[in-house]
Amino acid sequence: IYERKRGVPRLPGLGDRDETIAAWQERTGHAVEDLHWYEVFAGLRYATVMMRLSQLRTEIDGMTAELHNRETNNGVTHTLALLMGVDPPGQLSAEW
Repeated sequence: IYERKRGVPRLPGLGDRDETIAAWQERTGHAVEDLHWYEVFAGLRYATVMMRLSQLRTEIDGMTAELHNRETNNGVTHTLALLMGVDPPGQLSAEW
């Protein structure tokens, strides 16, 4: 998703989503089920970690309110929004 929506190039030699799913099914002998749920769950967990790291950085480094916006407006939360089919939490800065 990130590659398609954000223009981030895929690493050389890394299969696309369909190739990765097919390889996993072939190697495990199990069919992929409910993948979207697991992707959203993983994104939520990652977003939670990023939010907490942003809070800690604010406490430790005294980030300004402008930078504090990164707590909920970052590449992880934008990708999660894409997965969930909802609007992202704002515009990403050029740093993302």
